[in-house]
Amino acid sequence: MIPLLFILINVPVIIFIGLTYGLIPYLTRPELVFGIRIKGDVYNQKIKSMKFKNLLIDLLISIIFTLLTLILYVYINIIVLLILPLTEIILVLLVYFYFRSHVRLLKINLEDNQKVISSYIPKSNIKVSLLWYVFPWIELMFFIIIGIIYYPHIPSRFPTHFGLSGKPNEYASKSPYSAFFLMLFVGVPVTVVFDVLSYAIQRSAAGNSPTKKSLIQFRSFNTGMVKLLMGINLIIILNMFLAAAITWELIPKSYIFIIALPVLLIFPLILWYSVTTGQTGWKKYPYLKDNEHDNNIEDDKEWAGGLIYHNKEDNRILVPKRYGIGYTLNFSNRWSYIILIIIFAVIIISLLIALLHP
Repeated sequence: MIPLLFILINVPVIIFIGLTYGLIPYLTRPELVFGIRIKGDVYNQKIKSMKFKNLLIDLLISIIFTLLTLILYVYINIIVLLILPLTEIILVLLVYFYFRSHVRLLKINLEDNQKVISSYIPKSNIKVSLLWYVFPWIELMFFIIIGIIYYPHIPSRFPTHFGLSGKPNEYASKSPYSAFFLMLFVGVPVTVVFDVLSYAIQRSAAGNSPTKKSLIQFRSFNTGMVKLLMGINLIIILNMFLAAAITWELIPKSYIFIIALPVLLIFPLILWYSVTTGQTGWKKYPYLKDNEHDNNIEDDKEWAGGLIYHNKEDNRILVPKRYGIGYTLNFSNRWSYIILIIIFAVIIISLLIALLHP
């Protein structure tokens, strides 16, 4: 039988995927409909209907996959269940492309001379207190100090890996390396990655001039996004400490399920931020008014499928997502590929260290 711990993680992930993809059309800027910029009546009844149908279908897919997980919980190998979230993502993306094709047909009839609010990143940088960057490092150092104090009490041979059944299946001899591997060789690189991403968000510059309202909204969105990333970083470090504490036997092995609890906090946190701010912060400061003049841009061609950004004339590395909340890379900028290579290199090196070290 597949352990209950796996179900406690897999089911929330499946629900989160369906709910997130279903709500994205309601969270993106009104003029961006399924990744296509509309310059006319963005509140057209047909558009409203497509958004609602997309939500219903995505939720239905999520419910079906949740039931499949629970039904197959007893009968199927765990490998089969591991591919369910990936399969769900593929299906909800197919639903997205289906409605996107219909929006493309509507676009010609809906466009007129009405203004469109630009969602580009404002030229001026945002300011976030350095304390937000320091908090994760303080937490990490605090947990390492706890480990140093408890080190004499760590067993000479302790478990380093637990199977999904909750029982240990790998052991290591006590040493500073084995005891602090998770906190130092995983926790430190992860925190560095979060710092780099947050700094990149702070330094993002505009390719076009936005309206005053859009600029204020996006500054607020960027500031909140940096704080959100730091919050997620704090949660991940807490998760690592709990995992390490169980291997040290500081926490009884019977409480291994608590490892999943901090991670599960990330999903509602992301959903809450997305719903309250909207894409690039368009839900913030609704009382602000734009000037009569505005940018009227046509940038659909720069977004492959509304998901992948490629613009050689734009020197930005990070750009706000066209469909969704957050950022994506400019794949016409070579630095985007360098960043991806560095991230994958860090992951691979960390795995090799873990596998090759005796």
